[in-house]
Amino acid sequence: MKKAYILAYQRATNYGAVLQIYALKKVLESKDVKVEVIDYIPYWMKVTLKNQPSVLSYLKRKLMNRTFDSFFGRLGLTKESYYSNADLCSKLPEADYYFVGSDQVWNTNIMKEDISYFLNFAPKQAKKVGYAVSMGNNPIASTFLDDVKEEIKHFDAVSVREMYVSEFVSTISSLETQIVLDPTLLLSCSDYDAVCDSKKFNKEYIVVYSAMRDENLYSMAIKLSNQTGLPIINLGYHFKGAHKHEYFKSPGNWLNRIKQAKYFLTNSFHGTVFSILMKKEFYVVPNTSQPGLNARFVELLNSLNLENRLINTYDELLNKLDSKICFNRPLELLEKRKEDSISFINRVLD
Repeated sequence: MKKAYILAYQRATNYGAVLQIYALKKVLESKDVKVEVIDYIPYWMKVTLKNQPSVLSYLKRKLMNRTFDSFFGRLGLTKESYYSNADLCSKLPEADYYFVGSDQVWNTNIMKEDISYFLNFAPKQAKKVGYAVSMGNNPIASTFLDDVKEEIKHFDAVSVREMYVSEFVSTISSLETQIVLDPTLLLSCSDYDAVCDSKKFNKEYIVVYSAMRDENLYSMAIKLSNQTGLPIINLGYHFKGAHKHEYFKSPGNWLNRIKQAKYFLTNSFHGTVFSILMKKEFYVVPNTSQPGLNARFVELLNSLNLENRLINTYDELLNKLDSKICFNRPLELLEKRKEDSISFINRVLD
């Protein structure tokens, strides 16, 4: 049996970050590949008082680390942890394939110009693959670009989530890139039953999940709550006006809350993903202060004929409140994109 490693943000206390690793691992395992996720913990991934904006933020992150622990166990992490690029180069056992991605693994604002995320530690004879890599619309600094160019030359294949990354790769290498789906969309809704909590909620509710602060989104949620009489369950980090806050709970709870929600409001890409997979009545609110962060979910919704779920005002939300989403065509389009994405993985493994 062939063996593959995945490198991403495996210790992030972020629902999308860990669920996309879980999904890519499951897809590769379905291809008869033994998969391990590299337990890479560089200094910037650790939650410390120094790298958090406040003591309260530090305590919240530490609490989330504890609630995520059980899910980390499902990722198939390497038995040994690695704390630097030198560790990876000297201590990591060899494998047949090395995957980096998905997620914003080439966003230098997150990974601090860590060359590890360009797989410089992989042996020459192994296949090096970028799957659905993203840069978060963030250009790579000229001081780091030469190192990046050198390592990308050694990749066997690169697929990306956004056109921005495809254009970047084409300017610095001869590699042809393919735009593919985030790994979370390669699985069906039922594939997540194994990690979704089974608790039943008897009363209807509204879920809010924001990946970035947005007062417009929060205002809409409060108005919708007042209109419907339903309580708000907050699964994100920033919103203060909910009836109940569950941002510190496990990925299993996050999935279950979305699955049983009456209405779902989000500005998150992965929130959008699971809205579609779970066929929820959902509304995506673009962020006006950081419009570059909207690209991922806007591209996804446009590709699936669901662009009408983008709303900017509460009046727009009200106009769509009673119009149920017909998911037949979007799921047909998703299946086609899924086939194309799986074909990329098949070509790499062959």
